[in-house]
Amino acid sequence: MKDVWVCGQCRSVNQARDQRCYACHTPRSVGAVDPLKLSVTSTAPVVTGPIGTYQSTIGLALLTSLLIVVAVGASMLESVLAINALQTLTGPGPAATDAEVEAVSTAFLLMLGAAGLALLAWATWLSRAVANLPALGVGYGRTSPAFVFVESLIPIYNMYQVHRIVADILRRIRPAPRDTWAILSAWMPLVFSIIVTYLTTRIALFFGGDTRIAAVVLGREIAVGLQVVAGLFLVALIWRVERRMRGRASEIRPDSRLTAPGTVWGPA
Repeated sequence: MKDVWVCGQCRSVNQARDQRCYACHTPRSVGAVDPLKLSVTSTAPVVTGPIGTYQSTIGLALLTSLLIVVAVGASMLESVLAINALQTLTGPGPAATDAEVEAVSTAFLLMLGAAGLALLAWATWLSRAVANLPALGVGYGRTSPAFVFVESLIPIYNMYQVHRIVADILRRIRPAPRDTWAILSAWMPLVFSIIVTYLTTRIALFFGGDTRIAAVVLGREIAVGLQVVAGLFLVALIWRVERRMRGRASEIRPDSRLTAPGTVWGPA
């Protein structure tokens, strides 16, 4: 058994060179157990205290919240300008001017830039939050900080995975009855806004004239409304996690911290 080691957290068998479990990412120094002593009810060694130093993420939380608000505002502005330009182009009045079309393009680029920066800030903040879990004395997350950062940036996949990471953070620190509702309140409007945009775009292809314009306008209005709701609840969720982390950090005595030599969080 020298060529492999067994993770007591998820019972996965890992190669000897791996410094963390391939399945649950538990560090080898924490999760490795003697397979001969492993029973069906045993778990990985329990972390008895905080490991490492807690690094405040409040600055990243503020930046992420600000960028989310800017992204939502830019989306609202772009939507209003685009709808007005679209109605002008198809209406009986004078056609949209070059300045109006350029304003729509500028607002669209602003929206994309703000959304991209907000996503990058979110990924950085969330990865730092996961990195703080050992320092809060609640063990290690199922996903490493590096993987959290990458997974947060992958389109479609992040819609499925990231909310599970947030739920894991809240559950490990101090579970509360309304945590699931807080996460769903932020995630579901965002998911539905994407679905509405896609469906109305596809539906509009089957119609022409005023019906197509009405479908596009209605879809944009619903999608933007959902984005506003998602943005507000997402900011609230960020600060829910921040309050939970700061509360846990304030309970930790400086002399209770442990060290975990050999713990590696990078890719195996």
